[in-house]
Amino acid sequence: MECQRCLTRLDQYAIVGIEIGYPIEQRLVDDTLQDDLKACVINYWDRKLEQLATEVTDDDIDLDHLVWQFGQYVHTFDWDWPTDVPVIGIEVGKTYRDEVSGDVLEVLERVTENRNELDSYRIRRYKSDVESPETEILGKESLMPLLFRRSLYIDEDEPEP
Repeated sequence: MECQRCLTRLDQYAIVGIEIGYPIEQRLVDDTLQDDLKACVINYWDRKLEQLATEVTDDDIDLDHLVWQFGQYVHTFDWDWPTDVPVIGIEVGKTYRDEVSGDVLEVLERVTENRNELDSYRIRRYKSDVESPETEILGKESLMPLLFRRSLYIDEDEPEP
């Protein structure tokens, strides 16, 4: 089965095994198979969003739903997102850094509870050229360009009040 198709349909019934240099059984014994799977899936999602941002002109592809679906898998798998890879979604209580603008976004609360699409969030934006932060609503119209630009990273530093 083609890996791309498998990963876009990934759910609790799909198992993706990758043999890198030695048998999968050894990866299970070494307890590193889950880490390999996580790295593979995160890499795929990152490349897929980058590709979709530049190549998709087809209205049949629901980009919002795809990004929402990726975010659901992150929650289901309970993965901590690596700080060196652009995020595929945002979560309440986390802080993100936009590498293009230099802004820092602190996600305060979810404003909507959408079942099958991206939610809107109340955020505090710390602009690099403004002293006091601004609170605003970040909807999918504003969030999607940040995600597709691949410039939004988890910020481990606490924003200055």
